[in-house]
Amino acid sequence: MGVGSVTGVLTAGLLIGLCGCGGQQASAPAADGSGTYVGHTANAVLFLQWTRSGGRVAGTLRETAQEPAGRGLRTGAHLDFTGLITGTSVTLLLPGGATLVGTLAREGFTLTVPAEAAEAVTVAFVAGTAAQYEAARRSLAVAEYTSPCSLWVERRAARIEFSGARAAQRCARLVERLPNEGWQTTPQHPAAKLAVVCDLTEAATGERALVSDARTEAYGASACRALSGEGWR
Repeated sequence: MGVGSVTGVLTAGLLIGLCGCGGQQASAPAADGSGTYVGHTANAVLFLQWTRSGGRVAGTLRETAQEPAGRGLRTGAHLDFTGLITGTSVTLLLPGGATLVGTLAREGFTLTVPAEAAEAVTVAFVAGTAAQYEAARRSLAVAEYTSPCSLWVERRAARIEFSGARAAQRCARLVERLPNEGWQTTPQHPAAKLAVVCDLTEAATGERALVSDARTEAYGASACRALSGEGWR
């Protein structure tokens, strides 16, 4: 089961169904352990920055998580924390009383995130830069979509389909640009009879955008005009 926002549920004292996985190693932290780190879960990427003075640390934790059903990304809260490092043990105190415990490792550290409805999950953090966090966010956005890629307007019989080498990136960009459409990756009116409104090609790449809707919808024409304004013909 997926999870919405790690930082959001931590501030509420609850985390559900998180799946952890490792990240890629980047430049090493400072000799005293101060630095920036990136951690990954199945549907989120986290960025932690701390400074260390002896056995005490202070810093911030922020996160980007996938919205369900292909609705794009949600940025979680930026949480300030304080903490203690004793030997290889790490304890971080977050707002709302949440506590994360972990272990220092040669390439970074791990943090165990509590859960109420599922097993607690250990997330590996490795040294990483803000630029690497941004790159991971972009990869996370694209990972929600297939290629070819189809998007449906929420509660509407309207669909846009991208095909070509960058179809998944096209869907991710469209959702980012027009978040209020409430995009879905599953048909909203599967029994509706759709008609093609426009069949466009992006000249530079040869990629294709096919817009369809029911005759009672006005969305298709609007989407076609928007794509034409971006150079699709």
